[in-house]
Amino acid sequence: MNRSDKKMTHLQSGTRTTGAFALAAAVALAGLAGGCADDGPQPWALTKITQDYTFPARDAAGKVVKGGVVVPAAALNRGREAYVHYCYACHGMDGDGKGPSSYGLRPPPRNFKKGNFKFGAVPAGKLPSDVDLARIIWDGLHGTAMLPWDIPEQQLWEVIQFIKTFPGVDGKDNRWQQKFTRGKKKGQLKAKIGEPIKTTPDPWKGKSQAAIEKGEELYHLKAQCWTCHATYLTKQDFSDRSLAVDGKAKTTFRPNMYESKLVEAKDLYGVDVLPPDFTIDKLRSIRRGNELTDLHRLISAGVGKMPAWTGALSESELWALAYYVRSLQLLGEPENRAKRAALWDKLEIQPKFVPPPPPPAPATDEADEDGDEGDEAAKKKADDGEKKTATAAAKPAPAKPATPAKPAAPAAPAAPKTAAAPAEPAPAKPAAKPAAPAAPAAP
Repeated sequence: MNRSDKKMTHLQSGTRTTGAFALAAAVALAGLAGGCADDGPQPWALTKITQDYTFPARDAAGKVVKGGVVVPAAALNRGREAYVHYCYACHGMDGDGKGPSSYGLRPPPRNFKKGNFKFGAVPAGKLPSDVDLARIIWDGLHGTAMLPWDIPEQQLWEVIQFIKTFPGVDGKDNRWQQKFTRGKKKGQLKAKIGEPIKTTPDPWKGKSQAAIEKGEELYHLKAQCWTCHATYLTKQDFSDRSLAVDGKAKTTFRPNMYESKLVEAKDLYGVDVLPPDFTIDKLRSIRRGNELTDLHRLISAGVGKMPAWTGALSESELWALAYYVRSLQLLGEPENRAKRAALWDKLEIQPKFVPPPPPPAPATDEADEDGDEGDEAAKKKADDGEKKTATAAAKPAPAKPATPAKPAAPAAPAAPKTAAAPAEPAPAKPAAKPAAPAAPAAP
């Protein structure tokens, strides 16, 4: 079992640090403070905390603790000392991710001043719980400089509380300390821990192959994971699957679809993010022995700019996606390298994709589309139409009643008209010369 699976029980100041650790921390703080005496304002991790802080929290049942949890200044100062001992080299004295060891680290250390975290069991963008942060610190993040830290539980809780005290960007309250600024709740704590993602029973136990097939379909169609992550189907397979499931063949694809797409995230983390290729890249917060459970949590909650899928997909679909991503992960294991090479050979050497022809234009008449029966129906309809036309031609058309003319406006009396004289016949034109009388016949 991973240490982070344990629930944190220390929600108050509890025991003090050991004498050896306290001495080491005091020496480190004294040396650092001496080096910064004339360099302007004291770094936050070297500044003694003199007041209690109130932070948002949820109880063991996941319900919001009204009014938050008060953390005494003494506990915060012990956390400050532990932070200097364990964390400042990467995350910096001011929690801005710019410690002396941070340069050249990719991805860069988290900037605590912004209060943006990944990999919590809460919807992406929401504040994580103390249990989430403890899991990340204890187990580390694969593929990064964030290694697992074997810190005692009480001390770890104090470090986590101190991290929440860093002033926000531009001196404003950070996300842990935000308060209402108006209305009846003015001055009260506004910050809230995200709604915890619950792990549900796996509905695909004993049916892993069916789960993988369903997950592959969801990955490429409904969830469209391939818009940021790599695609693992040939274009022809993709198009055929789309036609079979959605009733419409896919004919257009994003450029470089077999590579992950860079996602803009400077506003959250200071750098852009390249989503992992699941067949080769280590997944940050997936723990050995907890792969499917952690993948279900990760997909449900989302990561950074990747939205939370809980609610958008059913629990059965979330688990199916987890199975499919896990099957891709396993291709990166040394014993499965031949299978991974075969998959990528298939994708890289696939035949040229020929889009299917467009569907035929819809018929302009009302003929049935059921083949011969439709043709016969159309012919019968045409014959009936011809008979009706002949019958209509044989019958005299009923006289259409004339539309009564509108009475004209009375006009001014006109002069009486003279009746026209009848036309006289034109005189016949006389012959040019009268004909001579015929001679008498001989007796």
